[in-house]
Amino acid sequence: MDQLKSGLTALIAATLIAAAGAHAKEPPAPVKPAAEAPAKPAPPPNRKPIKRRSVQQVIEPTPPIVTEGYRPTLTVRPPAALGSASQQTQPRLNSCDAGGCTDTSGARYNSGVGNTLIGPQGQLCTKGIVGAQCF
Repeated sequence: MDQLKSGLTALIAATLIAAAGAHAKEPPAPVKPAAEAPAKPAPPPNRKPIKRRSVQQVIEPTPPIVTEGYRPTLTVRPPAALGSASQQTQPRLNSCDAGGCTDTSGARYNSGVGNTLIGPQGQLCTKGIVGAQCF
């Protein structure tokens, strides 16, 4: 503790002497606090840079894509038949728990991310206010 007091006293005295002797045009030199750790020493100047060897860059062209034997074909499918009106309605959800929901007919809809459900046939469904809309 005494060393700290004497160090601070010497620092204050040196600052006052430097301020009194400084010219008005020249700002005083910054004084480092005694508690500041010394900076890391610079690396030795005799260190030689690593020699690198030059290597020629080889750029090869991309081989051509062989399309022989492959021909894309277009198959025309008949339009999908629309279901009856009873299949078009949304299933009404009866009760929900942490694992999913059950509709009024007893089919189970497992929970997905957010408000999504996985229907009984594996289709993606969105949970609404009353029912579920499946895609």
